[in-house]
Amino acid sequence: MKAKEKLLVPILLTLLSIPAYGSSVIEGGLGVKLGGSFSGTEIIGNTTGEVPIYKFSPSRPLPKLDRYGVIVTPKTRKIVEIWAWSADMGSTAACKEQLERFEVVFDKKYGGHKSNAITFGENVIYRHLESKISINCPISFGSEPLYLQYSSDVMEKLRLSESVDEEDFGDI
Repeated sequence: MKAKEKLLVPILLTLLSIPAYGSSVIEGGLGVKLGGSFSGTEIIGNTTGEVPIYKFSPSRPLPKLDRYGVIVTPKTRKIVEIWAWSADMGSTAACKEQLERFEVVFDKKYGGHKSNAITFGENVIYRHLESKISINCPISFGSEPLYLQYSSDVMEKLRLSESVDEEDFGDI
């Protein structure tokens, strides 16, 4: 090995071992872990697809968000999604300002996973492997909600598989 190569190898190994700024693994939030078990039974609402959202109390509530819920698999009760939201921020500008405040904090922890996806409304997405965080001020009429959602693609596949009655599909 040449002298330059001998110097380059330790430098590269050192650089590869330094964690990237804002690149924490997305495992969950608000004191709840994606894929963890959930035993709560109080339904706080439903998704637009009529999937129940179960109420929970976060370890530390977030500013301006007053509702907290999880979506779970129907049989094994594993956590698929974690939600925090406010039904009405009062105005689009107030929603956007609070979203930007969350974005500053989330960038410090997850900025290395920030997505450049094009979305409707005000939306910030952090994606790492099979997990995602979305902070969203959706386009709405009549109210200005703000949503913070943690989700797992793996757990969503499990939720769907537990929801399917294979007898309904006959011999496919």
